[in-house]
Amino acid sequence: ERVVGASLASFVHGADRSRFLELLQQEHDGPRRADLALGGPNDTVVLCVRSMSPITIDNAQSKTWAVVVTDVTQEVRRAEGDLAEQKDWFRGALASIADAVIATDAAGLVTFMNQEAAATTAWGTESLGRSIHEVFRVVDGETRAPGQDPLVTVLQTGVVSRLATHTVLLARDDTERPIDGSAAPIRDSRGDLLGVILVFRDITER
Repeated sequence: ERVVGASLASFVHGADRSRFLELLQQEHDGPRRADLALGGPNDTVVLCVRSMSPITIDNAQSKTWAVVVTDVTQEVRRAEGDLAEQKDWFRGALASIADAVIATDAAGLVTFMNQEAAATTAWGTESLGRSIHEVFRVVDGETRAPGQDPLVTVLQTGVVSRLATHTVLLARDDTERPIDGSAAPIRDSRGDLLGVILVFRDITER
């Protein structure tokens, strides 16, 4: 009874409502798909996939739509749970690597650092969200000139970049360590660049 005579848009939740109205106004004779959140009973939100097709009714004063709604809330929640588990697995794997590991986002902000990287750079959790250039400072051990920045190379070219020979890391506590390592791009399933992972090691003993 609540549905009969009500505007279809009134059941679309929040910000999705304007997007839904835009879809209805577009000139398109074929079916179209929309992923929308609908208002459910007791103020709940239901995630749905809608298939919408215009239909012709004689003497109709406005365009008429046939809408098929499929509740995908549980599927989305399962996918989110699987993604969270996958992230935890990868973080655990990176944390267990013997070498120092730092990961950044596409803007070069630190998103992850394992214990070895924290010990080598003298940074801890306070490094998260900071620019990699603040956390990972390197110079040429022979000339003392600023070292080659492998992250910039990766972000600009999207290819793996090795640290230059004689690279020295300037830790937060002013300790200097010769290091070796490389930076590689982190990409999603579409190939878009998400960030950079930097793996390096202290080679003082060499």
